[in-house]
Amino acid sequence: RQRQMCIRDRLHLKYKFYEKTIYALLKKTIGIENGNFFPTAGAAVPDEICEFVHSVGINMIVGYGLTESTATVSCFPDKGYEIGSVGTLMPDVEVKIGENNEILLRGKTITTGYYRKPEATADAIDKDGWFHTGDIARLEEDSYMYLTGRKKNLIILDSGENISPEELEDLVEKCPAVKECIVKEMGKKIGAVVYCPQDKQQTVQEHITEMNRTLPLYKRIGVVEFSAEPLPRNATGKLLR
Repeated sequence: RQRQMCIRDRLHLKYKFYEKTIYALLKKTIGIENGNFFPTAGAAVPDEICEFVHSVGINMIVGYGLTESTATVSCFPDKGYEIGSVGTLMPDVEVKIGENNEILLRGKTITTGYYRKPEATADAIDKDGWFHTGDIARLEEDSYMYLTGRKKNLIILDSGENISPEELEDLVEKCPAVKECIVKEMGKKIGAVVYCPQDKQQTVQEHITEMNRTLPLYKRIGVVEFSAEPLPRNATGKLLR
């Protein structure tokens, strides 16, 4: 125990040294030396970036929200945040995980409907007043929420199992050789289309093989196709499925 305390104290001293030198210079260089916290919005933040930013003492707040929720539904607390999550739930917002793990919202900050669009309103808000976001997630007992994908992208197998392609794409992209990846159904199997250098294809294949060993049978990627060109995107820059 005493040895553990010594290691912890040494690490603390090292961090304080870097905080006053390298980290302080970094913050000054990018013009945020006087900031207290820095919210993010508009897109997901990769875990690697989140971990790095926090490790150099920049209090970046990751969260989740929509226009229909008047922005924030959940966000990192000041202490005890979990990298990979979108934080804990905001007060006065009711959150329920519905069918297919879809996030449902209700509360005084949640829209009551779309202006002059009764059909869109009826599609989005059920009879009990829950707004259906179209996002899928899991909600832990400690109120931390983890996004896993979009309901419209779900792959529904003949067995009835639902697969979130985004969840598998995140796992495939942990291989540094992968530049882009799309997971989709291919001939009743889960397939991945991967853009990577040709000389790295074997590395990627081995990564997916090892990854599959950690997954339930129904989630395993059975087909891998490689592309020598960047994958096609739509007008907004999103990969086409």
